[in-house]
Amino acid sequence: MKKIKLLLIVFLMGTVLAGCSTSKLSDAYDEELLKSDAKEIVNMFCNEEYDKVVDKMSDKMKGLITAQKLKEGWEPMKEKNGEFDSIAKEGVVGNDGLATIIEVVNFKNGKTQFKITYNEDMKLEGLYLK
Repeated sequence: MKKIKLLLIVFLMGTVLAGCSTSKLSDAYDEELLKSDAKEIVNMFCNEEYDKVVDKMSDKMKGLITAQKLKEGWEPMKEKNGEFDSIAKEGVVGNDGLATIIEVVNFKNGKTQFKITYNEDMKLEGLYLK
């Protein structure tokens, strides 16, 4: 019985500590604008508008990623997953002055997770597809 109580206390403390993490979105961001823009990024990928995605990137990101690299990374996923169906889940998290939106997108034959990170100027600082 003592082991169960100890395990429960450890679990509750972990939950409390996790709740106190710095994942709160900074007041510098408009959550609805972030969600809307992230959906726009998903649409750009679905419509093969890679240049438009690059245009939304910070100068740092533009130095690392080209429209051709985006195409090379996305095309195999798009082929495998098929046509866009819907956005299944959406979440927004703040971290070190940045905002990250996670969009889980349903396609005809599978799912893809888009992890899109913005700076306060609404420029992309990170983009990860899984």
